[in-house]
Amino acid sequence: MSSHQFVIVDTDNSLELCKYEKALFEEFNTTNNNLIREIWDWNYVEKRVKRRIPYSSQIIFTMQNENGEIDASISINTDKNDRQYNKMGFFNDEDVNEKSHEAFSTFIRPNSSFSNFQLIKFIKLVIETMKTKYGYNTSYGICPLNIYVIYKRLGCRVLEEKNINGEVRYFIKLNH
Repeated sequence: MSSHQFVIVDTDNSLELCKYEKALFEEFNTTNNNLIREIWDWNYVEKRVKRRIPYSSQIIFTMQNENGEIDASISINTDKNDRQYNKMGFFNDEDVNEKSHEAFSTFIRPNSSFSNFQLIKFIKLVIETMKTKYGYNTSYGICPLNIYVIYKRLGCRVLEEKNINGEVRYFIKLNH
């Protein structure tokens, strides 16, 4: 990851948010994931997308290449009362406390040189930052199989598996 810079997006900076929303659009616009089409706000004219979770409740981590392009990203939802996984039909029976968060939108930009190995290192860096800088100790999230395989290598466990409109999703938990 030496050619990439670890950046926490300033959610009060409209230019940084625009760059992030365009990268998110580029990644997810071509996917067959119909679930996100229902729960995210899509702007096809400006080629931007954002979640309905307010930015004031998000911490957005990116890995940016030497040209300043976002090659990988993980978004964190810190609002324990407004979780995206609830909107997808998953409900957490475990204790969701002030030290837990929801990780969503893990992605590698199409046509980037960022590898799955680099993604694992990036995820570890995000986990460590959430623990040491922000005080969080537990991550929850929803993911498809290709992302679950990566998180499984980091020790996550599946709380629930669902087939939603023909798409399999895993509700996962990772203790830091």
